Amino acid sequence: MDAGQRTQPFRGAYAAPAPWDTFKLPRYAGITALEPYLAQVGLAAANDQWNNQATAAHVALALEGKAQQVLLDLTPNERLEYAILAAALQQRFGKRISKENMRDQLTHRRRQEGETLATYAADVRFYACRGYPTFEEAALEELALGAFIHGLTPERLKEHLRIMAPTSLNAALDEAERVEAVMIPCKRPGPQVCHEEGNVEGRVVLTAPGAVKGGR
Repeated sequence: MDAGQRTQPFRGAYAAPAPWDTFKLPRYAGITALEPYLAQVGLAAANDQWNNQATAAHVALALEGKAQQVLLDLTPNERLEYAILAAALQQRFGKRISKENMRDQLTHRRRQEGETLATYAADVRFYACRGYPTFEEAALEELALGAFIHGLTPERLKEHLRIMAPTSLNAALDEAERVEAVMIPCKRPGPQVCHEEGNVEGRVVLTAPGAVKGGR
């Protein structure tokens, strides 16, 4: 094999990556969430084309603290099998989330005061995917869309989306962000309460309570 030839990731015998390919994984001590760390491992393995044993070796050498104890649970051969090492880490540090809990979270999720629409939408999609992993894509999209609108605040924004009837969560998010951008709070003494007056050229127009129409 040519010295510069890379091995395919997760396949074949172990071969150390070439110096220009080396990607040093961040340390993992079992304190932070495991799932994002394993996602980083996957990115590094794909980028540097590590095979199965190379990936396991990189991960094993990046472990510290309590996470290092996982290595003592495995045989020397198992330590060089990435799937086995990752499973051992999952058993000790993985987040155990039941589908029932995710479904409950989806049902009761409401947009919080000050929360961005993008953050709210991301949570809804996460709960839908984790709660209903066997759903087909179309059914999952419909479920997430319904939950997004159901828990949306303020109420007038929710009503607007119900009228517009978006067909996907992304479309609902885009429309909600567009409309919310023109919902400017009233600048007047006292409580900042606005009422939706109507639509002008596709935009939501807000007026203060008691405002006189017609410019009078």
